[in-house]
Amino acid sequence: ADAAAANTSTTTSETKTIEPLKGFLLKQGDKGPLKSWKKRWFQQRLHRLYYSKSDDANDNPISFIDLKQCTLRHGGSGGSNIDSSTGGGDDAVSGELRFDLVMGGASATRVYRLKATSESELKYWIDGLSIVLDYYRKQMARAATGAPPVEAAVAAAESDLLHGEPVRIVESGRVDVEKIEKERKERR
Repeated sequence: ADAAAANTSTTTSETKTIEPLKGFLLKQGDKGPLKSWKKRWFQQRLHRLYYSKSDDANDNPISFIDLKQCTLRHGGSGGSNIDSSTGGGDDAVSGELRFDLVMGGASATRVYRLKATSESELKYWIDGLSIVLDYYRKQMARAATGAPPVEAAVAAAESDLLHGEPVRIVESGRVDVEKIEKERKERR
């Protein structure tokens, strides 16, 4: 989750600070007839959600999920999808602690089925992924309209995120770039 805008002023005082997402989830295998659930360590770096067998820093990731290409599908106890464009049908998420990351939107080229082990863990992942996915969805829409580039703000936020530092999200989508740069220099 990052922040964006070429403008150096903030139009709202409502700011969220989030840490890069990380933690254990159960991931359903995509090969074989049984499709068993396996415990995996997930860690977000920029727009990628890496997963590995353990949280050991020396354990190389098995692979990653490109969050720029995903939508989030969650049935939860309310039974509604977070992104209704993915629809329900036979692939609708069932089970209160399960959610899907769907690659390729409505065409669903790949579905990552994930499961939390508690309600609080599920909330952490759903809330965090919703912020990250919303950010990238807005960036793609902005790019499609030919809006001015936002490289300075994105580079600062992505640099912080890459180095495991918290990143501020401003609800309006605007960032005080000068303030972020000043705070980054003070931390070092």
